[in-house]
Amino acid sequence: FTPNGDSKNDRFMYQVQGGLKTIRYFKVFNRWGVEVFNSTKVGEGWDGTYNGKPAETGVYVWLLKGDTWLNNSVEAKGTVVLIR
Repeated sequence: FTPNGDSKNDRFMYQVQGGLKTIRYFKVFNRWGVEVFNSTKVGEGWDGTYNGKPAETGVYVWLLKGDTWLNNSVEAKGTVVLIR
């Protein structure tokens, strides 16, 4: 994703088919395993910052755990590339 203020791909968001009712956690980690983002709010994505400053270009790992509207537990993980 490209958080450069042009309103296109400025936030990294998870997508779960059918949507999520609750988020237990949505976390993003840098390549050293440092947590750079954490949220439990449905619909909140990472804006590419860490401690209020732009995070470095690179590959980040994300983890998600939540519950669907049918009360099924969902766990997902993957990587995302931040491009400046």
